[in-house]
Amino acid sequence: MADIWEKIKVSFDKISEKALELAKEAAEKTQEQAAVAAVKIEIMKLEKSITEKLAKMGSLVHEQLKEDQTLKATDELKKLSDEVNELEAKLKEFRETLEKKKKEDAPKNE
Repeated sequence: MADIWEKIKVSFDKISEKALELAKEAAEKTQEQAAVAAVKIEIMKLEKSITEKLAKMGSLVHEQLKEDQTLKATDELKKLSDEVNELEAKLKEFRETLEKKKKEDAPKNE
């Protein structure tokens, strides 16, 4: 009888160990997916901000052309252009980070 209980205990220990291992793997995968999602959200925010600034620039250009048919690089246009350039640089960094994360995760997913 003691032999049966010992076998049950060993089996239970193996099952518990496997369940713990699977839970760890699931937690790691969840963290990886959350990190990728955070980067994707930042990319979307940057893209939206760039679009808004470009729209503002377009509006300013349109107003200039509508009023006197000449285009001047105003301080506001220059500022917006600089901001767009900064945002595009950040966007590039986030896209590179996302690609890096995808490559790091690829071997784990196979």
